[in-house]
Amino acid sequence: TVVRSVLTVGDIVYTGSYEEFGYWKKDEYGALVYNSLSDEVSGEISPNEEIWQIVKFRNKIIFRSFSNVYVYDSNSVTRLRPNSTVISCSVVDDELYISTLKQGVYLLKENELQQFYNNDLLLDAKIISIDKYKNKLLLTTSLKGCFFLENGKLSRTSFEVNEQIKLHQLNNFSILDSGEMIFGTIKDGVFVTDINGNIKFHINKENGLLNNTVLGQSLDEDNNLWFGLDNGVANIELNSSNYFYN
Repeated sequence: TVVRSVLTVGDIVYTGSYEEFGYWKKDEYGALVYNSLSDEVSGEISPNEEIWQIVKFRNKIIFRSFSNVYVYDSNSVTRLRPNSTVISCSVVDDELYISTLKQGVYLLKENELQQFYNNDLLLDAKIISIDKYKNKLLLTTSLKGCFFLENGKLSRTSFEVNEQIKLHQLNNFSILDSGEMIFGTIKDGVFVTDINGNIKFHINKENGLLNNTVLGQSLDEDNNLWFGLDNGVANIELNSSNYFYN
């Protein structure tokens, strides 16, 4: 079936798909061989469940669907099921934050979910990611903009880009070492901002992208941004002086 998520750790490739997740490893002839992990919890997988995200956390691999979080510790798989739709998983300062649609954010503690934070402002907010930002947590949401969380207090940011991501639906986010922030949207391509959330440039179908739906993003070792789009793959050279790409 369609593979929805991929993560490589060393020479192992983890994948998640429809009612199935596991890993690929080369055999003695160099051919990749698939090993199912979901077979261990086959009776616990929800009907029509798909694995949309895989992250490495400490010595564990985390597989996330909208219904469950599966924790693989190299020996066994444990299923954790919040009472709300699971939207994203984020690793910050050696902590795993699990964001839900209606019950806020959880932490993973010893293979158990522990409530971390909840607020009415986060209800139905669809938290895309949680990141470290100037000694506080930055929560980016799909349609409600960005929030700071510090000392148990949630506050809206004054980022200029907020109105754009509310309008065009944020889908993925990352902070570069330089402090610049990359906002990938569903409807209008990519917004790149400075560390204060002011828009530096906007790249969409009008000036180079194949289409405006950004499904994934990654920064390579040469400081090039790669985007997985609804139609193809795009590359942005951050060190280039050129603005228009064709």
